[in-house]
Amino acid sequence: KEEGDKKGMLIAAIFRSEIYSNRMDTNSCLKSVEEGLPVAEELKSYSDWAALLQYKAKSLIQANNFDDARSCCSKALKVINLIDDKNIVHFRKYYLYDNLTYYSTLLVKKDNDKNYKDSILYFALKSYSEISKVSDKFPYKNPTLGQALQNVGKAYEMQKNYKEADKYYSSAEKIQIKENDKRFLANIYLLRGNLKFDLGKDQEALKYWNKSLPIFKKYKFTEGLLLIYPKMIEYYKKVGDSKMEVYYLEKNMHLKDSLATINQSALITQGK
Repeated sequence: KEEGDKKGMLIAAIFRSEIYSNRMDTNSCLKSVEEGLPVAEELKSYSDWAALLQYKAKSLIQANNFDDARSCCSKALKVINLIDDKNIVHFRKYYLYDNLTYYSTLLVKKDNDKNYKDSILYFALKSYSEISKVSDKFPYKNPTLGQALQNVGKAYEMQKNYKEADKYYSSAEKIQIKENDKRFLANIYLLRGNLKFDLGKDQEALKYWNKSLPIFKKYKFTEGLLLIYPKMIEYYKKVGDSKMEVYYLEKNMHLKDSLATINQSALITQGK
């Protein structure tokens, strides 16, 4: 910024936004995005502009500001359509539909709206279709394809189509196990554990979760911890281990309290 290097400022804003988004630090992410957006617009850097809008949309979804999040996704789509490189167009559309999959999933949990279960599968399949169109030589193709596969699997699991879900999870695991970044492999272990638990195979579920949990902790992957703690609570309650149940209840409560404070600040930031 001191040197007046606007492209450098934009790159920095994008990396900060990505890191804050991964940590679910919604307030810091929104502030970082707002620094980068006018620079991206000025430089007509459409891919970066779309990326920032997508990080913003995800943070708004995490903060339960669904109306602004959906509006942000619409803006992102308009910007994506200005990108010349077809690979980047498909890559960005993957992330757009990934955000909408997440959006629909939270609305199902929040309002128990069954209609959104069909939306989850629709958007998950759209994101999988978009990333499948990207060239095999494109950076990040494989890990992103793995993420898309696991999301389709999760959508099928929510519809209780366990056979189809397991098929997609297996395909995703084969891809993610080869990647250096193990966060997405941890997600697969979590989801496969959830499926086993739904089928009453509790010990197999625990084995998957115990493979997943250390990876989430190592990467400080808040989103993963927020998903796995309730499953550990549910398991230990079912087997009657009150000591471990209380342990994970406390961990979960502390994490949710921290996020509630951050999200409240994020809503204030968005209002400004």
